[in-house]
Amino acid sequence: MTMTGPQVLLQIASDYRLKGYEIDSKGTGTHYALAIQTAITLLFVWSATIRGIATFLGLTLTVCGAIAIASLLIAVRRSRPRLLPLTALESLCSAIYVLGAVVLIAAGFWLVPSEFFASMITFAIGILLYFAAMLLRKSPRESAVSRH
Repeated sequence: MTMTGPQVLLQIASDYRLKGYEIDSKGTGTHYALAIQTAITLLFVWSATIRGIATFLGLTLTVCGAIAIASLLIAVRRSRPRLLPLTALESLCSAIYVLGAVVLIAAGFWLVPSEFFASMITFAIGILLYFAAMLLRKSPRESAVSRH
């Protein structure tokens, strides 16, 4: 987490043009990203057991996988021109995967509610940060006009 996590955070800062957090000549952005990732890692290690962390991460990755496959199914169903249509077998396998993921997530809700809610809180924080980044980010037109 502390090796690749900061690079992911820096790429997010770059993608959303979050000023002051991207990599600069002094490496300041790298230090911020490393500090944030280290704090998150320590929070995990100090707040849960290995089993709890594995369950939380498993649930979180299951939700991510289900969202990724479901979004592909939705995009193909909407007939996005850049996407090749799925065969019947590919559609069936994708639907079974999403259904299986939903069953596992529901089982997580019933069997390990604390890890389930921790995972959902993680997604809620991510969604809130996404909208905050969108509010802080300049639109491409504004930045293009200010350069001229």
